[in-house]
Amino acid sequence: MYNIIIADDEKNIREGILELIAWEEIGCRVCGAVRNGEQVLKYLEEEKEEKIHLVITDIKMPVMDGIQLAGILHDRYPDVRAIILTAYDEFEYAQQAIKYGVADFVVKNEFLSELPKSVERVMQQWEKQKNSRAGDGEISFQGGGWCRVCACEVKLKNIGKYGRYEKNVEQLVQNAFQKQSATYMHVENGLFFVIVETEEKDDTDQFRRHLEKFVSLTESFLELRIRVGCSSVVENKDCMAAGKKQAMRALSNVYSDERPVNVPENDPEVMQYWFDDSDIDAYMRNLYGALRNGDSQEQERLEQEFFGYLKKEERSIEQCKSDVHAIVSYLLRKTRSTGSAEKIFVQENILEAVFGSKSKAGLWDCLKDTCASAAAIFTKSDLGQSFLVENINYIIQQDYKEKLSLKSISQKLFMNSSYISRIYKKETGMTVTDAINKYRMEKAKEILSTRKYKVYEVGEMVGIEEPSYFTHVFMKYEGYSPSEYMNRMERR
Repeated sequence: MYNIIIADDEKNIREGILELIAWEEIGCRVCGAVRNGEQVLKYLEEEKEEKIHLVITDIKMPVMDGIQLAGILHDRYPDVRAIILTAYDEFEYAQQAIKYGVADFVVKNEFLSELPKSVERVMQQWEKQKNSRAGDGEISFQGGGWCRVCACEVKLKNIGKYGRYEKNVEQLVQNAFQKQSATYMHVENGLFFVIVETEEKDDTDQFRRHLEKFVSLTESFLELRIRVGCSSVVENKDCMAAGKKQAMRALSNVYSDERPVNVPENDPEVMQYWFDDSDIDAYMRNLYGALRNGDSQEQERLEQEFFGYLKKEERSIEQCKSDVHAIVSYLLRKTRSTGSAEKIFVQENILEAVFGSKSKAGLWDCLKDTCASAAAIFTKSDLGQSFLVENINYIIQQDYKEKLSLKSISQKLFMNSSYISRIYKKETGMTVTDAINKYRMEKAKEILSTRKYKVYEVGEMVGIEEPSYFTHVFMKYEGYSPSEYMNRMERR
């Protein structure tokens, strides 16, 4: 029996949910019906014998609404699922709710027919995850004898976000495969597997669409870019041998984020195709010449030539890694001969990214990022410096909600932190840390102006988890506290 709490400030809705749905018939018991999120938390904090599995909450309530409640449940009670009742379908609500792990939405005027279905679906997913979560490498299959294995790589620059939203990624896997048993397996360094039970002969196109839906959801709601390679249909007993090997091979041939899902019709034998030494040497010299001379058209042509090289499935990822390593190392040596004694690139970070890539798309990222930064260094122009500043600003705008610092930005750019700090200060007149905090405070003011969130919640939403430090930073840049800012906005 699953235990439920209902939260809605409208008495008629609250009583309707309580009395008009045959809860026992779907294996549930309503343990409480309250008026707002704060009362839900009070109930959960009290010591009771029954464990609450699900909260059904209205999205709009006084004192504490459904979104705020979902955020606190996400942090304090990760095993409690939430279904939100709403008459609103705005994207901003859906995006925030997905990040907080909300299991489903039900439109209020359809709750009699749709809420029981939603509850049953969520409880099936909850049971499936509890029984088949495979962190230890063991999988509990629900039935049948066949499956597909999916190897999933998080884009290098998104790995920090993935660590924060891993639970939500797992939930989106379940949403994408609602009618099939899907097991999530975390590995490390942004790599995870999904094992999906299927029939001996399944619909490849339909399976691809499910994976594309999953990739699209993670990008839209979590701002994570994920690449997926899938095995052919294999027997369950072979999922961690043949299935995993095929999936990694398919992932290695994902060469572009425009086509992030690779579900081959079959599993062809891999053929080696090698650039000979004279080919790779000539290519590196030509690429260096284009970067050194600031010839952007030739740089683009040469990059596209290598992109074409990566696209050929018969070229193994191991050989592609070797070639990218050779090219990047050559460019790094050339940057040290530009007359500057300063170590600009951090070679270890680049090579770790190269050899840590599970897909050709990851290698393409490494090559393009290195070429762009090298071009800026070789030309020593205002344009080059502006390019670096633009990249730093872009990272700040994308990742301000995360644990962001000069060090983490320099790692993403593969560059020495002292170098980018000096260039940024020269170009903008402020430090990178100031730029991070100023952007965070602008976003904080936008959120505070809505008066929907408490001060500590706003701090967490802009990447500062410690409330006192958030207040300190806000006062430093704005001259008054977050609470004073909200009062000023209210008086306008």
